[in-house]
Amino acid sequence: MTEKFIFKPNYQVIIYTDQISLAAVDTDYDDRWISKQREDMVHFLQIAVGMEVIIGYLQNPENGRRDLTNTQMSIKGELEYSEDRDAYRILIDNQTYCYFTSWDVISATFDGSNETTNNYPTIMIR
Repeated sequence: MTEKFIFKPNYQVIIYTDQISLAAVDTDYDDRWISKQREDMVHFLQIAVGMEVIIGYLQNPENGRRDLTNTQMSIKGELEYSEDRDAYRILIDNQTYCYFTSWDVISATFDGSNETTNNYPTIMIR
């Protein structure tokens, strides 16, 4: 894969780590990008800086976000990056925030297709 992906309408991006069991292979099609490469995860985070994103924590990532029997949290806000600390954050106020590094990310997705109303980059952390 030579050219990196972007977030755009009618385009899906799925990047995941070994912590997610996904039967997919690296793909670069006109309508989707699927990758397991760390450099693609970092690229995803970098192009999401300054955008509204959803950060999610799942106690059991294998069961996904629809499993209400395990602890999960979600926060939506503008993604910021601190180069000095090589860390990302969403800061809503003093009581509502999230800090993480790229090493904490287990999956990152963007679904710009017409089939979803959730066209925010979504980042799952451990």
